[in-house]
Amino acid sequence: MLKVIRSQLHTLFLPALFWLAGITVATKISYHWFINLAVIVSFLFMIFLPKLRIYIILILILLLGWMHTTSYLQSSTNEIGYFLTNDSTINEVFNYKVLERKQTGSGKHYYIIKVKKLNDYPLKGKLLLYNAPDSLKLFHIYQTPLSVSNIKKANNPAEFDFQKYYQYAGIQGSSSANGPTKMLGKEITLWQRLKLFIISKIENTFKIDKSMALALFLGEKGILNINRTVLSEMGLLHLFAVSGLHVGIIYLTILTLLTLFINKQYARIIASLLLIFYGYLCGWSPSVFRTVLIIFIYNLTFLLQRKISFLQLISLTLFIITIIDPLQIFSVGLQLSLSAFIALWLADRKIIPYLYGFKRKYKFNKYLFKFSQYLIYSLSVIIFIAPLSAYYFNIISLNAVITNFFATPIVMLMLNIILLSVFIPQSFIAQDYLAKAFTLLNVIFNKIIEYAGFLPFFTRRVALSTAELIAIILLVLTSFFLFKRYRYVTIIFLVSVGVLFGLILSGLFVKYQNQVICFDAGKADCNYLEFAEGKNMLIDTGSQEQYPNIMQNSVIPYLKKRHIHNLDKVIITHAHEDHYGGLLLLTKNINIKEIVIHQTALKDEIFAKIIQDIETEINVTALTDTISFWEGKIRFLHPYDNYESSNMNNNSLVIQACYDDYKLLFTGDIEGEVEERIARHYGDKLQSDFLKIPHHGSITSSSTMFLEMVNPKSCFIPAGNSDRNKFPNPLVLKRLKNMNIKTWVGADDGALIMKITKAN
Repeated sequence: MLKVIRSQLHTLFLPALFWLAGITVATKISYHWFINLAVIVSFLFMIFLPKLRIYIILILILLLGWMHTTSYLQSSTNEIGYFLTNDSTINEVFNYKVLERKQTGSGKHYYIIKVKKLNDYPLKGKLLLYNAPDSLKLFHIYQTPLSVSNIKKANNPAEFDFQKYYQYAGIQGSSSANGPTKMLGKEITLWQRLKLFIISKIENTFKIDKSMALALFLGEKGILNINRTVLSEMGLLHLFAVSGLHVGIIYLTILTLLTLFINKQYARIIASLLLIFYGYLCGWSPSVFRTVLIIFIYNLTFLLQRKISFLQLISLTLFIITIIDPLQIFSVGLQLSLSAFIALWLADRKIIPYLYGFKRKYKFNKYLFKFSQYLIYSLSVIIFIAPLSAYYFNIISLNAVITNFFATPIVMLMLNIILLSVFIPQSFIAQDYLAKAFTLLNVIFNKIIEYAGFLPFFTRRVALSTAELIAIILLVLTSFFLFKRYRYVTIIFLVSVGVLFGLILSGLFVKYQNQVICFDAGKADCNYLEFAEGKNMLIDTGSQEQYPNIMQNSVIPYLKKRHIHNLDKVIITHAHEDHYGGLLLLTKNINIKEIVIHQTALKDEIFAKIIQDIETEINVTALTDTISFWEGKIRFLHPYDNYESSNMNNNSLVIQACYDDYKLLFTGDIEGEVEERIARHYGDKLQSDFLKIPHHGSITSSSTMFLEMVNPKSCFIPAGNSDRNKFPNPLVLKRLKNMNIKTWVGADDGALIMKITKAN
């Protein structure tokens, strides 16, 4: 074992792993004085215990990674992040410089800005800027009254954590313009002038397709409208983010052109320097930085006539990247890029040699051989990035094998055309021919996207939890250490674990528990109930109009990450979009055994059309108190006696769920008339430990009489003070406070997750 560690220490691979472990620990555990003490003790052990020196060095590297990252995470007093807390908002006049223009999935523009001053106080740091004029120019200085706050944490389980994502990108907060914007001037460095010149040249050359050209060459997607969901299913999304593929194509093109005129050794040097400039143009995104660094290190060792192994190359690259910015290791782009790079290397070293053997033995046709090579490389990349794709995006797409076979050569040609246009004078007639060729290729590329949309080889049914992703990474690392010495044992072990993972992902070992999740769906209802007996249900499905991300980004991913592929019941309380909006999307991703609605819901034409298009069994009821299932755990209290109101809110199904002696009441959007009606009818039976507040905390509901009759210990309000309808109403909040009812407001406090135990 010691021999194995020594060999890996020599390649920098194991030290790199411990360094990365130290970075990870630093993001979870704050700096403490005992780290310094541990470093001193480690040095002493190295002196007096030489036999343990290697182990101590590894521990020391971990501690140094911890210390380095801790110091990196601390904001200084001249940074905007120092003044921001979770609840604070700064409303002041800021001077700032525009660094990048971005676009949301819905097509709205926003900016990444660099703060210069808060009033007259010099300040540093990057912010997201929303609600600013679309006319803001790159690298210009502006003055605007801004409302600045922390980037909001994920409010729901399984929701993508944008706060961490932007923190890892060096962005410290979010801002919104709340006043007139004044341009103060320019602050453009030589490099920025060159970038603007290249952008201008691309826009002038490719007038029709400038958005596509800027997206492919520089990653500038601010004016490009793309459907990220569809492209991810096709396996083509990576082509619209400047990645290692783009950098590799650019480098090989430059190198090939230079070798026509100068010695190859000098060509490598010049190509490497130009590649560094290209990295700057692309904003040094993690995948670009990684690729440029690897090429630069490889060329440097080649020029110095030094050999460097694959592991040394990867390890040294990671050391350099994380010394500059430790948090880059958490970048999704860097993780995917590294995984793809490792997959290509393994395929080239371990699988392709067998293919050459088959070629010699069976005399393959050269085109069949080339296609086989492509297939091996593609499948290797897909297999290696599959765990990350399932973890971050809840998708695994085999479409990439087909789509990239056709799309990648087109993109290569398009990048080469753009690169040539950059070096050719603007007035040169060849620019017109390049533009026409690019337009033709763009038409072909769009046709590929159009036809690729019909490919079915992807799944959104696979998702991994954090624990499962870590387990897979550890499994791969363990296999790496054991494979050379115990090859067949390792293969049997991998196959066995693979089968086990397959059974886990299928949902065979799902452990149900008594719990309730009230999702933060904005001013919309979405509540998940789960019972230890293996039953589950959803009461309402949120809104696709007001809060379109709740179903796709939280509810469905949460169920998939727990490998729950079925819902026993989905209950739609009434036919308002903020209660049924996510139903259609839910049915496309999760198997639903039965949907329960009240007959009055079918009077809504839109909802009736949606129900008609769904194949799931629909239970339409008139007398809700006659519905009985789950041994009395679920009781429908309203409407009863064929009650029907012209006010759709008052037709809401009212459900009481029971976990042993713990009762929860879900009320839809009922208003005062129904509150009084069911209070008289049920009396003490209405009492519940938890209440989902009716109608988002509107003043038309939650009467004192009703609250006293229910007498809950806690409650959830699906709304927030930022709601344009001013839900929840201050008077309702005051009533709840006076009755000592613990109140959870969705938009302010996030999702409410309750584990129901006997202690409740």
